[in-house]
Amino acid sequence: MTIYSMLRRNLKPVFATILLAFCIHPETQAATSVTRGQITWYFSSDVQTGTYANGDPWVLGPVTISSISPKPTTSGRYMNGSMLNPTITSTHGLDSNISYLDYDGALNVGTKLPLSLKAGDMLLSSKSNATDEGAGWLEQIQILTVVSSAPAAGTFRPPYIGRTGKTSWNAANIDYAKLHSLAMPAGGANVPNLARLESNFQYPWIYVNNGAGNLHFRARLNHPWRDDTRASANYGRELSHMGAEALLSLQLNYTNKQKEKLAISLIQIGIDVYGAAKYAGANFYADGGHNIGHKLPVLLAGTLLNDSDLLLIGAGHKFQEDQQTFYVDATTVSITNGSSWAPDSRDVSDGAVTPYTSGDIGMPEWGIRHSSTPTADNKHWDAKYRHVAGPAMVGHALAAQLMGLKEEWNWPAFFDYADRMYGLQKSQASGGVNSIQLFVRDMWESYRKTAPPSGTATLSPPLPPSSPRAVQQ
Repeated sequence: MTIYSMLRRNLKPVFATILLAFCIHPETQAATSVTRGQITWYFSSDVQTGTYANGDPWVLGPVTISSISPKPTTSGRYMNGSMLNPTITSTHGLDSNISYLDYDGALNVGTKLPLSLKAGDMLLSSKSNATDEGAGWLEQIQILTVVSSAPAAGTFRPPYIGRTGKTSWNAANIDYAKLHSLAMPAGGANVPNLARLESNFQYPWIYVNNGAGNLHFRARLNHPWRDDTRASANYGRELSHMGAEALLSLQLNYTNKQKEKLAISLIQIGIDVYGAAKYAGANFYADGGHNIGHKLPVLLAGTLLNDSDLLLIGAGHKFQEDQQTFYVDATTVSITNGSSWAPDSRDVSDGAVTPYTSGDIGMPEWGIRHSSTPTADNKHWDAKYRHVAGPAMVGHALAAQLMGLKEEWNWPAFFDYADRMYGLQKSQASGGVNSIQLFVRDMWESYRKTAPPSGTATLSPPLPPSSPRAVQQ
């Protein structure tokens, strides 16, 4: 029986205490279930529930999950699975059709109901796709957090990995003065719809594996791509494009209230990345276009919440943008002119291989796996994945500089290469996935040469080494 039905039946003095609790935590309620998106968790009895700043639910523990909708399947293909307290791993319990990583039935707690949870537990539950349809086997993933006491209104959800660390962030402390209020560029023709951006980021970004297999955990409805309801940004390139649109939109002359929902969603993403990187050894390492776009949300969270720990994690080089960008030096020249040079075999077969020369020393450059495999570096402008990763990075470089975060980013080669990439590719800006996006182009043309708060200088990009072309995923 819910509190609401009890109140309808008869009023008693004890309800004064209940009503007082509602005044302190007006977002809480007693309920036998809670729903987020397309996932519903059912409890064995009435429990106190509420939502975090971004809309993710919490429940007062201990609590018993009696059932989950959609119902997990327990034979044939295991679908609609749930995982408890995930970490960075090569196994999972969400859907047995995800073959890139190993499905482990022992990790699928959705098949072990009723499930008793204690305060501090995080339950990730999924809805499967009947078919892959090019967007992965997962339709949606949602997070239920079990707490020991009701969080204050506006509290951010703790990171679903690394939740044992700091968890006191609150939306009331967002410093909107750190954001610009810039006029719409180029008349606003290519400015993305704010409501669409909000829908792109309202649900969690899930990162449970350091490898390319993580794209299978980017559920379709967690990452809707633009206005196509059947598309998904389960690849880092699209994720990065979406992130750039959102991060740059926060710099426009919307009111703080209009920015609030998007800012909260991006901060929550930053908090989740922070938890995975600090407490679970997550490394968003360089690999084609898989892991772009995770660094700036952490720095955004750090600067808007005035949190030095978030900024410190963001400044670390656990991120693809830093691991792929560098300055050519004598070692680079020596490697690409020596017997150890091993550029991508597809580039070799295409004849798209060019070694570096001493005249290239000091040039900001990109390598598909530079930090781990410098022997694969390749000067040729058509090197595989250069035009997958590069255009998707440009908007993040611009947003970071507009917010004066170049020093906090702590990797100058990234910004210098973004300047170079933009200079060589701006004429090919379009809505294509391997292009600089039109909104990013408009923002760059309007505001890149406007000195950001940190006074970052504008660099002149060098001449193109060859005619660029798009490289497909």
